[in-house]
Amino acid sequence: MNYFTQELQNLITKDPSLKTAKCSYIGRACFIELSGGRRMKIEFATLNISEHYETLRMTVLTKTEGKIDTQRLLFKDYCAARPGSCAGTYTPHIWVYDGKAGWYGSPPSEAEQKELAAAIAGYVSLFA
Repeated sequence: MNYFTQELQNLITKDPSLKTAKCSYIGRACFIELSGGRRMKIEFATLNISEHYETLRMTVLTKTEGKIDTQRLLFKDYCAARPGSCAGTYTPHIWVYDGKAGWYGSPPSEAEQKELAAAIAGYVSLFA
């Protein structure tokens, strides 16, 4: 399991309703089975900077229609800004530096992770 799927698995388990969901981790994504043959794909995504993963992208898929809906959860909407060294403040994000992925600065706190997980669960419940 790579760093991205480990972080997704950690995040998914923060919400009680998602702990019982049937999840598959493939590549850098988590797939959650929904009713009616639908799947939810959750993955870290970049915005404008290569290798800076600042958002979670959630996509609802079907075998017959393909993509039904997409939603992004920006970390800056769920995580408090932290003081940086010389660049002012930063919001937690995963970055890949020298081939190694990790949280830039400090990772989201337990409370921030639970809030993100609750937002994921809320979106999943719309299509479950």
